[in-house]
Amino acid sequence: MFRQFNNRPILIVGLPRSGTSWQFNVLSQSTTFYPIFEPDNRKINPFSHYYLEDNHRFPVDGGNNELFMNYLWLNIFTAKWKEGYIHRVLKFLYLKNNDWMEYNIQKYCGYKIPKNDMIRYLEYNFSQIILPNKYIIKIFEYFSKINIKNKIPLIKSVHCIRQLNWMQKNYNPKIVIITRKLPNLIASFLRLKMPDSLRGISASPLFRNKVDKIIKNDNEQNDFIFHSIIIQACELLTDLLSYHNLKNDSVLVNHEKACENPVFHYKNLFSDLNLTWNNSIEKYIEGENKTGDGFIPQRRAEDEQIRYKDQLSHSQLNLIKEYAEVYNLVSYI
Repeated sequence: MFRQFNNRPILIVGLPRSGTSWQFNVLSQSTTFYPIFEPDNRKINPFSHYYLEDNHRFPVDGGNNELFMNYLWLNIFTAKWKEGYIHRVLKFLYLKNNDWMEYNIQKYCGYKIPKNDMIRYLEYNFSQIILPNKYIIKIFEYFSKINIKNKIPLIKSVHCIRQLNWMQKNYNPKIVIITRKLPNLIASFLRLKMPDSLRGISASPLFRNKVDKIIKNDNEQNDFIFHSIIIQACELLTDLLSYHNLKNDSVLVNHEKACENPVFHYKNLFSDLNLTWNNSIEKYIEGENKTGDGFIPQRRAEDEQIRYKDQLSHSQLNLIKEYAEVYNLVSYI
């Protein structure tokens, strides 16, 4: 099934809120690339809504329906879909109601987010939403096809973390892995009340006994939702690091480290990816060095080391440290 491309596509991957959008936006300034933003995100891409319907939010390997999964990623890695008029119409028809899509994602995951104060709980009312048949997406897919020339697909995804071995075997992309320190990551989840931070990913057998012990011995009685958020973050980060440690070809980036000197970081990253650097990219980086809001991928680089402060309690921070020790992630505190 392996596809050999003349120019290997670049895949930027990391946990949600880990800085993947920033890396993607800067690399997109290179004229070498055809940028593709989160093509497997069912909330923003109607084709992923169609082809990933039966899959978990973070599918493992080829997913539940490998035939559809393979077709989806082949089109992504060869940049066969454009965001034109037909694409916008399909997004309006199917993706305009995020509550409905969030409900469906929870259904696919087999995990309904309980009502809580940390993650936004999206209730769905069937009587309020009428959608056309989903197969219309497939009918109109033909009209969104393109063929790019002399461009390399640059793809950013925060949902394919558990598929990297499958992707490497089938498509051989150049993978850039973005990581972020756990306190900053989890503080961002809580600040934005992100459903992605809680998808029912439980501790793997390797860590389960130690995780159960932490939950049992939690004298501060932290909300079990908070435990679950930390466990999911640790599990997915462990998956990324395990892949990188086995595949020397991948590039590992730490968000906080990149923020210490963004221009120096990106010059090195461009060199690692055999890209040409120019002054306009440096100006773009300097122009984006300002406070963002919500999901806007801007940041004052000097603030990124301690974004969690004043957002996490002493008890919450200690709990994150306990889990980091169990998962051998102390360097991410």
